[in-house]
Amino acid sequence: MQTINTERKHFLESIIFPTLFLALLWLIKGIEIFFHIDLSPYSLYPKHISGLPGIITAPLLHASIGHLAANSIPLWVLATGIFYFYKELAWRVIIITYLMSGLWTWIIGRSEDEFGFAVHHLGASGLIYAWAFFLFFSGVFRRSVQLSAISFLIIFLYGSIVWGLLPLEKTVSFESHICGALSGLLCSFFYRKEGPQRKKYNWEEEDDTDNQEAYWMPGYNPQPHIIDEPKEESKPQEPEQSIKVHYHLKKNDNQAEE
Repeated sequence: MQTINTERKHFLESIIFPTLFLALLWLIKGIEIFFHIDLSPYSLYPKHISGLPGIITAPLLHASIGHLAANSIPLWVLATGIFYFYKELAWRVIIITYLMSGLWTWIIGRSEDEFGFAVHHLGASGLIYAWAFFLFFSGVFRRSVQLSAISFLIIFLYGSIVWGLLPLEKTVSFESHICGALSGLLCSFFYRKEGPQRKKYNWEEEDDTDNQEAYWMPGYNPQPHIIDEPKEESKPQEPEQSIKVHYHLKKNDNQAEE
């Protein structure tokens, strides 16, 4: 029961930011409609100094209710996934991808169409690509079965967003999609060693455990051990006994004495 309560609390904490962020987007759109205000001048205008504030404001603006409605569910699901599975990294990933995708779009985005009319970029679709690519590649880089399952879920739910990276529709900011995807990919690679990691099984940890035990032993020498073969004990040499030869002279009868 305690585990269930903990998971429930963790989930509720994970949906706080996505819910508030989504409520902010709908509030801004509601103000536009109710007060008949056009906030498009605050969108991102690439390669122009006047368009730099759009790095912050463009993701908060949408061209229509249909545009906002299409982005709402993916934004909420992906942001919740980041806060739920990568709690330690969530705020860093959200802020970095938000700023990075906007800045890159300002650098490479179209500022004019083929007829010479100004092109303004707005909408949170760049964030959708950033957060989807972060979740997908985080599972790939960490080689975790559990996190890879999230990656396949992202493919199943939002696999069609790959088409948004291509310049198929003139009214779609494929530049913000590409910049968002790259920012999510880079964040997943940069933070691949932080947050949840792949679970090691017992058979993988046996060798590491043996090495660690040896390492912490007093007097452990990391150099290869050289085992000396036992030497045979040298026996004391017995002193050589001198051999004495005794000669006995015998007279020969045929020899005369001097």
